[in-house]
Amino acid sequence: MATTINNTSPAHSEMTGADSALLLNMAATVSKQFTDIPLEKAIAIAKQLHESGFTKEVGLTSDSFDRQNTKKTKKVKKPGPKRAKNAYMFYLASVRTQITQELQAIKQANQSLETIQCPHIKTFIQEDTESFFESESKIKVALVTKVAGKRWNQLSPEQQLPFQEQAKADLAQKKLEFDNLSNNHT
Repeated sequence: MATTINNTSPAHSEMTGADSALLLNMAATVSKQFTDIPLEKAIAIAKQLHESGFTKEVGLTSDSFDRQNTKKTKKVKKPGPKRAKNAYMFYLASVRTQITQELQAIKQANQSLETIQCPHIKTFIQEDTESFFESESKIKVALVTKVAGKRWNQLSPEQQLPFQEQAKADLAQKKLEFDNLSNNHT
């Protein structure tokens, strides 16, 4: 038995294709959620809700249903080399352990803020003192990277030079890997 949504009475002749899609989606949802309600009755319920202005009042559109039913797809990794690291990333890799150890020592000693020597660590711990000292968890990565970023910005160009050279070498290597991959696929 075919079920139609379009109502041919003059009062309801202005139903658009989007309205029909909305009613079908509503009816399908009702029918899926309540298996004891037949599709024809679900369509009638959807029509009544739509005619009463309920769908406009709550902001339902046919797009509302499409978004609910779509699943996020997993991002597929592109073949080939990852992009090159910048100088800061090389610096962070070299100081991450040291900064983490400094923070752990401060946490274990339960030092007061006045006795902390590093102004950056002091500033960042001061922003969230309770969380830092009272939590049993590990040192937060965000705190380590904030401290490293502040220290990186205070390095002179001469002190940054070894990391910039590492970044240049990494960039050249990644370009070479990418070129080799491109040549193999053509």
